Order: sequence, then C-alpha cells, then structure tokens
Amino acid sequence: ITKYPSKNRKAEGKIIEIIGHRNDDNIEEKTILAEHNIIDSFPKKVIDEAEEVSSNYSFDIKKRVDLRSKNIYTIDGDDSKDLDDAIGIEKISDNE
Repeated sequence: ITKYPSKNRKAEGKIIEIIGHRNDDNIEEKTILAEHNIIDSFPKKVIDEAEEVSSNYSFDIKKRVDLRSKNIYTIDGDDSKDLDDAIGIEKISDNE
C-alpha cells in the first residue's frame, strides 16, 4: 500500500508480484506460500547435494518404516538440536 484510503480517496498500492489468475489451479496454495515468503523449490546445487548425501547414507531399511516419499516437515524451532517433531500432509481425496 502506497497510500491509505481516506474519506475521498481509495487506497493505492504497487504490484510487486503476479502470482496467477484467481481461476488458476492451486492459486490458494500459491497465495499462502507468497504471503509467508515460503519457497516451494530448491536450487539445483541443494538438490544435487541432498541426492549425494542420500546415496552415500546406508541403513537397514527393513528395520524402519520408509517415509521418504511422504510430505513430512519438521516443526522444531530454529535453535533445536534434534529434529524430532514433525507433521505430515497427505491428500486423501479429490473432493476434500
């Protein structure tokens, strides 16, 4: 907002980003991500490094539940020493 509304004037503002059209698929999701400055992708360098780490990491998968394909996000604070609290998001129906 560059000028707030008054009795005789509407508010004025500057467009800083066009997220999409209101009828676009996932526009609500895109809007929420933009409002909270959440980036929904990673730079190639980060992806490459993560793939390298995961390919060099070995453990007995038979003794664990494999959740790598799930959308799980830590909810631990920035100063946490252990990342042991998380939430998962899963689409269960196209109607919800």
